[in-house]
Amino acid sequence: MDDDARVPQRKTPRREQILRAALELFDERGISAVSTNHIAERAGISPGNLYYWFPNRASIVRALFERWSARSTMPDVEGESPAGLLRILFHAMRRQVVLTDEYRVIARELVTLLHEDDELARSYAAAYEERIDRLERMLALLQSEGLLLEPAPPTTTRDLVVASWILSESAPSFLSAVGAEQGTTGIDAGAITTALLLAHLTPAGRLVLAADLKEASDAASH
Repeated sequence: MDDDARVPQRKTPRREQILRAALELFDERGISAVSTNHIAERAGISPGNLYYWFPNRASIVRALFERWSARSTMPDVEGESPAGLLRILFHAMRRQVVLTDEYRVIARELVTLLHEDDELARSYAAAYEERIDRLERMLALLQSEGLLLEPAPPTTTRDLVVASWILSESAPSFLSAVGAEQGTTGIDAGAITTALLLAHLTPAGRLVLAADLKEASDAASH
């Protein structure tokens, strides 16, 4: 029985307690080094109580991934002006860095997890395709409105979206691994994540984001 069949789709204090404990332990030790008994002990419950909610460690990992994925959803942009859409996209990409850092252990071990867990791989692929398609449409609209440049061939807009996706998921963990976190060398994961977007701004697009870029620069310098 999988996690969705066992657990009603709502938050409960005990389930939240288990997921918090698991995320802490996974981050401290790595996922493979943590057992369900370790998680139960950290959560202050019996192994049997944990198994009521999650049949195994893999189901806990999937639940954490689903939470990360759900919180990564782009806000509703229906009816937004092109300028508003550009600002929403910029801030969503910056916020994603913070969210990815919160779930950094999943991001850090994502490739291995996807190769080991077919169910997780299917969930990830579905979320990836839907969001890449949506972001590609958003960028195409911004290009048609003169706020973004089209990438130079043979690079396509979809290539640009995929590259930005990879940067978003890998930048925080990579910078942490090489000791280049913000505040130590001045490198800002948010700036890296938005680098490709900003490199394709037209003068009109840069004018739209002028205040937002100044705010981001001031925040990074403090």
